[in-house]
Amino acid sequence: MKKLLFFSLVFASFSLSAQTQLKWNVPATLVLVPHIGMETRISAKWTYQADVAASFWDSFRGDPVKAALFSNELRYYPKEAFSRFYIGPNLTGIDAFKIRKPGHKGYRNHNTYQKGFNILMGATAGYMFHLSENLTLDFTVGGGFGQGFMKHYNGNTGQRIDRPEGAPLNKTGEWWPVYRAGVMLGFKL
Repeated sequence: MKKLLFFSLVFASFSLSAQTQLKWNVPATLVLVPHIGMETRISAKWTYQADVAASFWDSFRGDPVKAALFSNELRYYPKEAFSRFYIGPNLTGIDAFKIRKPGHKGYRNHNTYQKGFNILMGATAGYMFHLSENLTLDFTVGGGFGQGFMKHYNGNTGQRIDRPEGAPLNKTGEWWPVYRAGVMLGFKL
C-alpha cells in the first residue's frame, strides 16, 4: 500500500509540473475495441505517450480476435509540444493474442488460430487539432517492423498443429506499413 501511495504521489507531482492529456480513441471504442492513452510533456518540443487497446472478441465472422496492445512512444513537435504536426519513434508490444492470421499459407479456409505475442518497433506521425483550451483531436498513424512469436492450433480440437507440444514458438518477422492508427480525443488534465 505504501508503494502504491508513493508512486501515486510521484505521478501526481509529475503531472502537475507538466502538461498531460488523457486520451480516448472514439472510433475504436465504437467497434468495441477500447483504446485509451496518456500523453505528457517532457520538454518544450517533446512528449511521451503510453496507450493500451484491447479486443475481446471470442468470434468475429467465425474467427477469434483477442489481443491486448500496449504502446509507448516519443513525439517530437517542431513548433511546441501538443501543437500540430508530430513525428517520433514507438515501441509497441502485443502482450498476447489469439487470432486467425488472414491468408496464412497452409491454413486458408481451415478452422485454425494462432496464439502468441508480437514486438513492434517503428515510427509514428500525426497531427493534433485544438478544439478548445482543454480539448484536442489527435490523428495518428504508425508503422514499422514486427517480430512475432506464436503457436498454431486446430480450432476444433485445441491441439497444436505446427509442431509437437512443448516445441519452441514459431518466429515471424514482417514489415507493417501501418500497425497502429487512430483518432483520439484528448482532455487536458
